[in-house]
Amino acid sequence: MLGPVPYFALGCVALFAVWVAALLCALASVNTARALGRRARGLAGLQEATVTRGDGPGGALAEHRVQQLARALDADPPSLAFSDKNYRGELFGGEVEVAGVTRRLAARSELEVWPDPERQARCALLGSDAEFDVLYKDARAKGSPRDVVTPVLPGDRVYLLSSSEGGDDATVTFLAATPPRAFLARRRAAHLLFAVAELAVCAGLTAVALWPPHFGTVSTVGGVGLLAFFLIVQPLGVAVEEASREPARAFLRGTQRRSSPFPGGVVPGRTTSQVSNG
Repeated sequence: MLGPVPYFALGCVALFAVWVAALLCALASVNTARALGRRARGLAGLQEATVTRGDGPGGALAEHRVQQLARALDADPPSLAFSDKNYRGELFGGEVEVAGVTRRLAARSELEVWPDPERQARCALLGSDAEFDVLYKDARAKGSPRDVVTPVLPGDRVYLLSSSEGGDDATVTFLAATPPRAFLARRRAAHLLFAVAELAVCAGLTAVALWPPHFGTVSTVGGVGLLAFFLIVQPLGVAVEEASREPARAFLRGTQRRSSPFPGGVVPGRTTSQVSNG
């Protein structure tokens, strides 16, 4: 019969598993960086413009819409958690000024629109407890849908791609209210930095784990560090990946609390339900 597996052999297997995870995470980050580079090159011909008029609601030139579902959370004060379901953009048509020349943009029902992140965050906030209560009523059971609409308004600086140099009713193929090249460059650099940094950390911890004598104090500290690295590196890689989602499909999600508990502790629409006030 085979005897016990030597600790050294088990350590080698564990070290191999850690390095496989590290290399896969680094490869994924490098591949994403390459994709972001290709995306930046695909935006060649991007034009910077100022919105002068829009044909949409409130004079909007375009809008970005996130369809969300609200779920009630057991908390005091009451809270709602929002999950994203779908993203879409629409160009209503209007006029922009490009290098002093006014151009007419044709409407498109489906278009990749990058919203201004700060404006989107403001649009996602519920304006009052009354709005909160309307959502909360159904959010306790099946969830309550809502749309977060971020408009592109007159006076906004935008970045666009179109199928023609000028003329009336130019067909737009891409519209952003935030600088696309700067975003893509930052996220590409973040992925490359992550790939290099996590391999460097893994190499350093490996050197500590192999410090003689094996399984001595220093070596054990290195092994514990590699275990922590193994548990953390993949979630960190996912976080970097999610932060690189282009604004047109970036996660909005979020939670919001009511400014105060429900009056009398009565849940909206359910007079028999009470919310504990502690």
